[in-house]
Amino acid sequence: MSDSGLIQDFQEKSKEVKQYCLWLKNVESKMIQLSIGDHSANRNKIKSLDSELEETLKATVFLLLYNLVESTIRRAVEYIYDDLKNNQISFDDLNQSFQNHIIKILKDSSLKDKVWQPTIAITLITISADKDLSFAGNLDAKKIKETLKNYGITLTKQVGNMTNGEDLLIVKNARKDLAHGYSSFSEKSRNYTSGDLLAMQKRVTLFLKQVLMDVQNYVDQQNYLK
Repeated sequence: MSDSGLIQDFQEKSKEVKQYCLWLKNVESKMIQLSIGDHSANRNKIKSLDSELEETLKATVFLLLYNLVESTIRRAVEYIYDDLKNNQISFDDLNQSFQNHIIKILKDSSLKDKVWQPTIAITLITISADKDLSFAGNLDAKKIKETLKNYGITLTKQVGNMTNGEDLLIVKNARKDLAHGYSSFSEKSRNYTSGDLLAMQKRVTLFLKQVLMDVQNYVDQQNYLK
């Protein structure tokens, strides 16, 4: 596996979410408190965070996790198309799954007879790349697996203490409820401890890392070709 920076970029972003979850755990255990007042005159009061504020801070984890999910998958898809562009791969070079996916995206039968013309064949890939990068807040494990399948990628099954991405549906739905005002922040996080959210962050991270490893291998081996 080549060192593309694909996984390194992801690790940096996922570290930020993990640090936030660890900070929340310290808040919940009262290891972090507010200091209010005039610090220079030693007239400050120490108090714990309001419980409702804690719930709001916990709910923010869902937003951070969904942002991590969508940015990671977008980067993975970009990585595939960037390699096609760099190697000047045209439509007729692609495997059958990829070709079928592009034709489905375009929904224009008039283009099907022209895809073997080199310049048009490359243009088709560019058009499909633009459409493939629009997720509209709907990414979960099922959608990610379907996206990978479009290119002929089968996600490696995770075993042991790994995860198959069940948490991503929870994250997607929570993000949607918060973004559209269907739930308040305090309502959405009430049934989760900071420890629960930290564990969820770990499972989501493991799933996404496996996705990137499979995409990296797919590109390294040029499995997008016939």
